[in-house]
Amino acid sequence: HLAFYEGSYPFQRLNVVRADGGDRRVLTPAVDFQIYRSRVLWSPDGRYIAFYQPFNPPFSNQEVIALVNVNTAETQVLTRPGFYDALSWAPNSQQLVFASGPQAGQQTVFRLNLVDQEFTTLTSQPLQNVLESQWSPTGDWVAFTATQPDDVLGTQVLYQVRPDGTELTSLTSINEYVYPFTWIPAPLAPEPQGLTEAP
Repeated sequence: HLAFYEGSYPFQRLNVVRADGGDRRVLTPAVDFQIYRSRVLWSPDGRYIAFYQPFNPPFSNQEVIALVNVNTAETQVLTRPGFYDALSWAPNSQQLVFASGPQAGQQTVFRLNLVDQEFTTLTSQPLQNVLESQWSPTGDWVAFTATQPDDVLGTQVLYQVRPDGTELTSLTSINEYVYPFTWIPAPLAPEPQGLTEAP
């Protein structure tokens, strides 16, 4: 299946369709449904799509993070109205990571456990311009890029942190601009020992 937004901006509705063009369905059927940032983030297990949904448009420029069930089209709002960035799914489809804070800066990275609706703070001090987050394929790290609060040049630094908020580490310096980035898709297998190439 594929998911996509269709319509005349900003009145766009979320659709899904099979790869052969069949079984097309509208998941957000309201005719006045609006989307300003058309991100489609399908959960790894294929059950949900996460997206940024405008809050009270056009009277507010805030958003909420929402989920829609692909099978039932039921939509669930996960956060209070605010400003959000760097949304990403955990490999187990039970957690999300995102940055929240004022548009101009002072963002904090959070993990949301969808099972118990608990939020965990992953960054110990506010950051600016958190552009992207990605979970490692094994789910034991979250990487993201952000700008340090006192950096007037807006340099993107690469960080990693455990999902429980421990071991927050910068992997690059403020002298390097890092964006974008990606994890290797799967853990490297150990190299075989004691084998020789065939003649």
